[in-house]
Amino acid sequence: MSSVITARSYPIVSDARTLQSVENKVDTEKVATVAKEVFAQKQANFATADANLAEKYPKALVGGDVFTSMYLILSGLSRFSKVMQIIPMLSTALTICGVIGGAINIGVAAVCFKESMKAFGNKAYFQGVKLMIDTLLLGAIGAFMMIVPIASKIGLGALSTFIAANPFVLPVLFFVLMAPTMIELVMRMKDRYQHNNVGDLLGLDEITTQIEKKEFNAEKWLQDHIQLQTFSRGNEREIVEHVSGILENYAEKTGVEAAIPAFNLIQHILEMAAKDKEIKKEEYEKLLAEVDNVKKEIKKWDRTINLRVFQQCLYIFTTIASLVGVLPMFRTEGFRAMVDFVMGAANVLPTYLDLKFPYQRNTPYIVKSVDIDEVVAALKVPKTMRSSKDAA
Repeated sequence: MSSVITARSYPIVSDARTLQSVENKVDTEKVATVAKEVFAQKQANFATADANLAEKYPKALVGGDVFTSMYLILSGLSRFSKVMQIIPMLSTALTICGVIGGAINIGVAAVCFKESMKAFGNKAYFQGVKLMIDTLLLGAIGAFMMIVPIASKIGLGALSTFIAANPFVLPVLFFVLMAPTMIELVMRMKDRYQHNNVGDLLGLDEITTQIEKKEFNAEKWLQDHIQLQTFSRGNEREIVEHVSGILENYAEKTGVEAAIPAFNLIQHILEMAAKDKEIKKEEYEKLLAEVDNVKKEIKKWDRTINLRVFQQCLYIFTTIASLVGVLPMFRTEGFRAMVDFVMGAANVLPTYLDLKFPYQRNTPYIVKSVDIDEVVAALKVPKTMRSSKDAA
């Protein structure tokens, strides 16, 4: 005999409470159907985006990081006259890296502009504004990297003298470029320490504890964590908009790779709440596995946030150091070389993020949001036809 755990373990104390449970159950079935369709479309959008390797790993983005790092490291080496004597081709290499890296950074600006349009389309306005600022400043950095080495080669003395006298220009440009990212990271760190991330919003630890104590109540969880009764009595389009909003909110908070298993968890709980029969122990075990999967993705997101914070700390250090470098006691080639090397290291990190974490990097790969009209249209298709389509 298979063991079971009652889905509604909270006692029903009156006929009125029983009637309310029946009414809620009808609403739960409606929302579960909508959630399934919304989730299916988001998964399809994610699969399409994930398969598009050219956009997932844009050459301009990766190449920009590599050549910018090389340019800064070579710039640091060129500060030492002895190194220039040992490696006479260093000046030429610096010019080549500057021109190529600058051109690629202008290409990265175009990538940022494209992703900003996607962000605005997903109503992720902060992300959209941040990417638009990145577009402008990356274009400026790209132009700077191209102009500086060329100026010294073609004899633009005034420009070369200005740059030599003001070595803080490039570090300050990088700092301003990263200012929106710093604001974003401060907000994300605030959510983490104020327990306002997706794991806390879903009450993942609470789910685990209640299942272990055989006290988990699907309907109560849905009301506590997604306010089911607040929106479930709306019309079909309103429910689609609200459910899609939950999914996109999670994607904005912890990235789409964590949002998808998080929403899958919600869909599972909706289906559990809509069932007439008792829930088998195996289904609760499946729910616990889904909770662990969400936690795993959130931990990955947190690791990328930590890496990005470390990168910003390097940029802050180089900006302060470059401004301090204007003082006579620090106006040495060794000190300026140190600033270039640290900035070069700060630009190595994005290369790793770009290749390893495309959905969490500084210029995130954004997955298209759910099309409300398409979901509403799909829900009008008879249930039997939808089931046949899913099976196919």
